[in-house]
Amino acid sequence: MAVVWNQLVPKRMVFGGLVVATVSVWLSMTPSLLPRGWLFQGVVSGASAAIGYGVGVLGSMLVRYVVRREASANAKRIAWRVLAGVGATGTILGLVWFGSWQSELRDLMGTEEFGAFGYPLVRC
Repeated sequence: MAVVWNQLVPKRMVFGGLVVATVSVWLSMTPSLLPRGWLFQGVVSGASAAIGYGVGVLGSMLVRYVVRREASANAKRIAWRVLAGVGATGTILGLVWFGSWQSELRDLMGTEEFGAFGYPLVRC
């Protein structure tokens, strides 16, 4: 049993899992029909990231099974740096853009304004 567990659990983060998790978080921040508070948005984003990471890891396992060739160390290093830059920039821009989108929805629904402190709380 321990041998199977060691093969399934990666010793580091999986690139494909992080890509899908990042996109899942971005998609979770899009407004729904009802405005969300910071706590509920944090739960939704966290659940989306966890599910997205799992789907990405399964996809990576499938790709590794089908394609036996390994990428070069230089290509991997570049891919990780691009992911870090795009992920951080996209998340910050997404928080700003989706925050204004959510505020517009709150105005249309006639609900109380969501303070500027709420969006950083989602990330805590």
